[in-house]
Amino acid sequence: MLGKNKIIIITLSTMLLISSLVAGEFKAEQPILITTAGQSADVLMVKVLAKKAGLDFTVDKLATSTSLGKAKSLIIVTGGSTKGLGAAKIDKDDEISRVQTLITAAKKQNIPIVTMHIGGKARRGSLSDEFNSVASQAGSCLVVVEGGNEDGYFTKVAETNKVPLIMIKKIIEVKSVLTNIFGPEKK
Repeated sequence: MLGKNKIIIITLSTMLLISSLVAGEFKAEQPILITTAGQSADVLMVKVLAKKAGLDFTVDKLATSTSLGKAKSLIIVTGGSTKGLGAAKIDKDDEISRVQTLITAAKKQNIPIVTMHIGGKARRGSLSDEFNSVASQAGSCLVVVEGGNEDGYFTKVAETNKVPLIMIKKIIEVKSVLTNIFGPEKK
């Protein structure tokens, strides 16, 4: 007879496997607008990995609805940083409002939103989770480093919203995830 914990582990493993299979089918187009929700430096890592993947993208840490321009996809990198918010001269509430307005505009234009949480445990907690919530609830696909999902938060969001969840072990895996989602580099 299986114990309660083993049943929970088997159930979660099965859900992750199914999410991974569905996630492999998620595709989006270039050019891409990359922004942050919370002004963490994680957006810079995504920028580097998108460049290595040879993608056609623009990074705007303070993107607004007009920043969407000709973008066919939006990547929102989540994670709050008091230092980043201060450097951007924006407070938490203004940042949440900016992201919500951007999400509304993207949805109105049928632009898919890839929400990335790559900061692991360090980008969880009261400040970050407000940004994580806004961005993940809007995501057409969630890409999450396992360490940031120990409580199953992103798994629950993906299941509730019926969107793919791509779990990765290390940030460097973002490059191959981007290539899988957005296709080969633009020539």
